[in-house]
Amino acid sequence: MTFLDRIQEDDTFRREQFPTAAKHRYMAHAGVAPLPRLAVPTYLRISPDFCSTFEEIDRVVEVMR
Repeated sequence: MTFLDRIQEDDTFRREQFPTAAKHRYMAHAGVAPLPRLAVPTYLRISPDFCSTFEEIDRVVEVMR
């Protein structure tokens, strides 16, 4: 079973992989989408390369939790 199949069929798995969905609603906007939990380590590793201040990095970490 693929990741996509699993998030479509298993509601518990979907909530585990998209913890932001507990507080926010995703309205299928192409520019704004939740990241699955499995993407967080990579995102946190590369975000300092794209953030210009420590405050931006702190905000990324806060949002990812």
